[in-house]
Amino acid sequence: MEYQGPDELDEAAAAINLMHENARALVTELQHKTELAQLERSRATEAQARLAAIVEYSSDAIIGRALDGTVTSWNAAAERILGYTAAEVIGRDPVEIFPLELRQKIAEHRKLLNAGQLVPEYETVRIHKDGRRVDVAASVSAIKDNSGSIIGIAAILRDITERRRAEDALRRYAARLRELSRRLSEVEESERRAISRELHDRIGQELTTLSLMVGALDTRLSRESRNAVQKLLKDMQALVRYVVAHIRDVMAELRPPVLDDYGLLAALRHLVTEFANRTGIAVNLSGADVCPRLPLVVETAMVRISQEALNNIAKHAHAKKVEISLDSASERVVLDIADDGVGFDTGNIADGGEHWGMITMRERAEAVGITFRLESAPGAGTRIVLEAERVAS
Repeated sequence: MEYQGPDELDEAAAAINLMHENARALVTELQHKTELAQLERSRATEAQARLAAIVEYSSDAIIGRALDGTVTSWNAAAERILGYTAAEVIGRDPVEIFPLELRQKIAEHRKLLNAGQLVPEYETVRIHKDGRRVDVAASVSAIKDNSGSIIGIAAILRDITERRRAEDALRRYAARLRELSRRLSEVEESERRAISRELHDRIGQELTTLSLMVGALDTRLSRESRNAVQKLLKDMQALVRYVVAHIRDVMAELRPPVLDDYGLLAALRHLVTEFANRTGIAVNLSGADVCPRLPLVVETAMVRISQEALNNIAKHAHAKKVEISLDSASERVVLDIADDGVGFDTGNIADGGEHWGMITMRERAEAVGITFRLESAPGAGTRIVLEAERVAS
């Protein structure tokens, strides 16, 4: 070998050292990348394990499907809710879990999802393996890969059977309460009529007899005796007349005779006339007679609610004018009561505000099948709308 000088040897050594350092740096970088990759794989594995645990132990059925509808995943809750094991459904499209009347709808949902469109959450029915129908809340969405392509469909089913049963029980209970309220209203009105008749037939007649007896006593007294008790006799007669008038007012409050004899519009006209005379607030009543008439219990409720509404206007509204309309159509009767008063925040009623009159009116209406609607705002007056369906009545 030919001898090389010191400079050439130093250069070679430097080159070898540089290559060694570069190799070491490369190895270090590769080790670092390997560690990062392992860490990412570990994290991905851990996340996948957590997701798998969430899916497996979820109380909701979580079902994965391929684009052709075949099941790719089926968790324990799906087995519990629908009765089929994963082995029985994975790899096939178990159409038997869908009611016959809903299968076309399911096919439409799949088309929407395959096209990338959203399907809102909805409540529906699925068929258990034993044949019973299960009420569920369904949420379906598309499964996409990293490139954003749709590769399947995920469905989440929540068993709402117990909730539905509770809701049905609550509706039945509410219906029983409404029926009870209706019967109580009928009993109340029956008692009012009975008391009104009693006042008219007994107390009224006895007061009339008393008035006649006082008059007869006046004619039978001697001049001297009459002069001595004349003022007392006149006071007695005036008191009898006052009591008779007062009893008539009580009878009208107990049972408006105009309603029985002439119908709803006449009863409202009598009501607003007395209200205007008593308060000085102008009232405009428009409408036509209801023909054929509504059931008496419904008409009575409308009159009672109108009384309460006018009383509230007189006490709280500071109104100058009231508009009342009675619209009698073929299918429904609508009574509208509106004032131009100060109004109030209707939210206070739901928050426990002291508007017990409004609550009473609503309960009275609902008890006999009348739809009650209240509209009001501070400075914008108040409007009450009563709507009675003729068929429902």
